[in-house]
Amino acid sequence: MKTLKLLKTVIPVILLFTATLFIGSSCGSDPLPEQTDPCNHHGWFHDSVVDNADFLIEDTDLSVQFFPNASNGPFGNPGFEISGTNTDGHTFLFITDIITVGGTGTPLSLTDNGMELPGTITLECLEAGTSLGERVRYNIEGPGYQIEICVIIDQVL
Repeated sequence: MKTLKLLKTVIPVILLFTATLFIGSSCGSDPLPEQTDPCNHHGWFHDSVVDNADFLIEDTDLSVQFFPNASNGPFGNPGFEISGTNTDGHTFLFITDIITVGGTGTPLSLTDNGMELPGTITLECLEAGTSLGERVRYNIEGPGYQIEICVIIDQVL
């Protein structure tokens, strides 16, 4: 009788302890979204040191087109054309033929509110998708500004 009473007490404690270990270890090992997502902003983020103006065009307000073939791509090369307008009417156009991770160079076109951005511009492709729904990510630096582009491909043409 004492053994049965002891088992009724010990078994629930063991089960509770085991369940706590299982739940704690599975939750603790799952990475948080911000740990797995390298993008600081989703869309086009412009950080200007010159006029201290930062602005964001959300990914949903951008058109992201991938041209896989040189025959219809920008300037006769496979590439991306990313354009959009934020809620304040600020426009942006970015065209590049740098489409592989680690690729660097200069954009084929980079305009901000209809004006070509001046100076020496460096571009690095940090993430490259080629299919509808995949993510593309670029860092762009120029005199007095830095731009992060982190977007999802809307069209493959």
